[in-house]
Amino acid sequence: MKIDKKTSDVIMLSRFPLAVLVVFIHSVGDINGSYYHLRDFISHSLLSFVVPAFFIMSGYLFFMNVEDRTISKWYRDKIKKRAKTLLLPYVIWNLITLMLDFLKYVKHSICWINYGDTSLWGVINKTFFDYMPIDLPLWYIRDLIIMVVFSPALYYLLKRVTYLFVVVIGIWYFIGGNFIINPVSLLFFSLGGLLAIRNFNLLLFNTRWQILLAVSLTFGLSVLMFFDFWSGCPKIYAIIMPFVFFNLINYCSSIISVQKKGRALSKYSEIIYYSHYPITLIAAITLVTKIIPDYSLVNYFIIPLLAVMFSVVIKMVYEKIKKQLL
Repeated sequence: MKIDKKTSDVIMLSRFPLAVLVVFIHSVGDINGSYYHLRDFISHSLLSFVVPAFFIMSGYLFFMNVEDRTISKWYRDKIKKRAKTLLLPYVIWNLITLMLDFLKYVKHSICWINYGDTSLWGVINKTFFDYMPIDLPLWYIRDLIIMVVFSPALYYLLKRVTYLFVVVIGIWYFIGGNFIINPVSLLFFSLGGLLAIRNFNLLLFNTRWQILLAVSLTFGLSVLMFFDFWSGCPKIYAIIMPFVFFNLINYCSSIISVQKKGRALSKYSEIIYYSHYPITLIAAITLVTKIIPDYSLVNYFIIPLLAVMFSVVIKMVYEKIKKQLL
């Protein structure tokens, strides 16, 4: 099955807004700041669907057209491509974060690793192999790399023991606890892969009634999450909301101006994701807190948007320098 234009447009247009929302997840701010409960609710409850949406898209694209080639050739092609698009950026950005963290240690500032009491292997493990690498948001890339390596086995499980496999992962997802990777990673990457392997469209809700029901359900879950009604609400919400989001993007894609701007902005999604935690978010926090010292809702909304702008500038400068050198 080849990806159709509508689905391709939805994936392309989803990348930038999802990347921006990731920055909001990581800029919730000081627990002692005003309106912390609201900020925490937005970042950690309402936006809990963002990383699952990324995993669904990744799994969907990864397993698309898998049956058009032999498994061995498909696997070799994927490994070569993902070494450039996943492994290399993962190593580079973790090293950048490590250097920044070590500089903080040299200046006797608070840092993530206690270099004086940590062995060389401990530093390497924390930088690259830990569940949460030193560049914390890159746990998503870490888990993706692991699933890519074991993708032939994953393909077999999705193809041969589909429902049992999904049920087992689903139980693990609701129970919680990491084992090599996060259950969120495996569940949602597998869901995306399952849709591709079984020739299902990424836009699961095809009718207005289905969309209305899904939106109503996610809204109801949002209300329950706000009042901490049940700990399982965010996990159910995170399963449904990505597909609501994809349908919303599909609706917006019919607007020509939105589609043009979305295409132009989508190229910045990667640099926003990779650069926001070690560089641009810290720079934005430093700048804004000098003007507005007390963390509030104003800081909460300004800082992520400013960090995104910094990331876009980094990309633009890089492209300009690259163009001049070549």
